[in-house]
Amino acid sequence: MKYVAYMLDMSIWGKFAKNEVADYAIGGPTIELLFKAYNATHQTSYVAGATSNKGYQIKKQESNSWKNSIISMLEREKPYVISETTNAGGMWLASPSCYAEYCIMDLSSEGSIGYDTPADTTQNGFRPIVCLKSEIQLQKSDDGNYEIVNQQ
Repeated sequence: MKYVAYMLDMSIWGKFAKNEVADYAIGGPTIELLFKAYNATHQTSYVAGATSNKGYQIKKQESNSWKNSIISMLEREKPYVISETTNAGGMWLASPSCYAEYCIMDLSSEGSIGYDTPADTTQNGFRPIVCLKSEIQLQKSDDGNYEIVNQQ
């Protein structure tokens, strides 16, 4: 939980939101936030559930079986899955894993969602989430990145 608390501490990640377009920032998405956004854009039905006091497991809504990890769950595309792996092979999710009390969930560059131990690995990195002010609008550019189109 210390790792998750660190990722959700807005005072630590505030430097990413110190401008006129953002309200706050956190160290990465929770599994629920990731699935809510991905399901809305891909018409999928992924869900996460706190199936024990340790943390989350994942599944498709219609499935009866919860899993600790699913290989190639998400399509390899921006903005969900990182494509540049020079500095990190994946990203941490701000959600504890049910697998063990010392594991948190992660998303690999292959689109797999699973778990890992932050203390024992350097393969993942943080991917801060910035909450933009409600009046800010984005436009997708030809290279797949997003740009602010109406800054006041």
